[in-house]
Amino acid sequence: MKTAQTNTPFTAEQVSKMLKMDENAIHQYCRELPIRPKRDLKTGKAMFSTQDIDVLKRAREWHASGESLSNISKKLTVTNPLSTRVANKADITVIIEAVSQAKENILNDLSRLMDEKLEGMDEVVVELIKCKSENETLKQKLKLINEENNYLKAELSKFKAIKFGLYRKLDS
Repeated sequence: MKTAQTNTPFTAEQVSKMLKMDENAIHQYCRELPIRPKRDLKTGKAMFSTQDIDVLKRAREWHASGESLSNISKKLTVTNPLSTRVANKADITVIIEAVSQAKENILNDLSRLMDEKLEGMDEVVVELIKCKSENETLKQKLKLINEENNYLKAELSKFKAIKFGLYRKLDS
């Protein structure tokens, strides 16, 4: 009882109709058996591969013949110890596209944030340049004032107070 081989994943509702099983029974089989359907990235619904459906059919047949789900689980694990589902090219393509889209979104967000931060930095850099040139101008003025102050102190030291408000220049 093999299903037609296709890469199209099936929903639980579709599998229920194909196998003529209740959806709750399908979900119970998935919980107790090594069947791990993938999740649709957009809807979050369980998506079954043709391999998953084949395992469900086999498990249903064994269960109908009196096997317990725990024994069926052991049989399935022994038959295929790695996994009951092998990722096909469509699965890998979907994963790669999702990762690529996430990467692209992250890069776009980072780029936008950097642009916003750098935009504000341009104004800061202009202000810093203005401040630096003002500092240089003020340093030059301070130097001139200090030189003038030293000259005036030297000139003042040449005078001696005689009386209140009267000074006499000393000979140098």
